[in-house]
Amino acid sequence: MKKLALSVLMTGIFVSTASLAGYAETAKSRIVSAHEQKLIGICKAVQSNSKLRLTLALKEARVSYSEMQEGLVCNGKDPMTFAMLNGAEDNAHLIAKRSGADMSSIVAAN
Repeated sequence: MKKLALSVLMTGIFVSTASLAGYAETAKSRIVSAHEQKLIGICKAVQSNSKLRLTLALKEARVSYSEMQEGLVCNGKDPMTFAMLNGAEDNAHLIAKRSGADMSSIVAAN
């Protein structure tokens, strides 16, 4: 009887642990998806040529201008190049100013 009770207890612990692991994976995928949506929002804000929209998108995602310029890719381009290619020159200049990026190479390429 004691062995059976211990076996039932261990099975219950295993099942609850397995279900928690499944929940953790689901929560993790939701977090990743939410963060991905914020990064997509930054790319859309860069393209919009609205300095306010870009600043708010960066604050919402908790990303700095330099982190954005160094790590974010919008349609295969860095944010400053992406802004210039989409006619968002105001945002391109803002990104260059706030991130310390060199804009002369991008202007020469366009």
